[in-house]
Amino acid sequence: MYGPWRYLQSQLTGYNSAPVPEDAMAETIKSKAMAMDGENTGLSVVPYPNPVSDKLFIKTENAGQISSVRLLTPAGKLIYQSQNAAAEVDVRNLAPGMYLLLVTQQDGSQSSHKVIVKK
Repeated sequence: MYGPWRYLQSQLTGYNSAPVPEDAMAETIKSKAMAMDGENTGLSVVPYPNPVSDKLFIKTENAGQISSVRLLTPAGKLIYQSQNAAAEVDVRNLAPGMYLLLVTQQDGSQSSHKVIVKK
């Protein structure tokens, strides 16, 4: 009690003994179950290998949902553009460094991926 230690109440330290509200918990479980069932509409795009030295491959679940693929420098200069689902991009002539791969879906949503080019 008179020592240098201080004992704080559990509410002040971030610990709370109150139960999670049932409505919030039900929504969390529902959203996680939908994501596990594959009902999530997000398109998974994976560029590999990363870092890359000659050809960058783009793996996707459904290539028909991709409307364009673009490769940009960090300054925003367009290096490569394809108006369809490109499965590979030739990066042999690019300078080593970081680039940005932008994948646009049919619904207009975009995903971006950092790509490292090495020699």
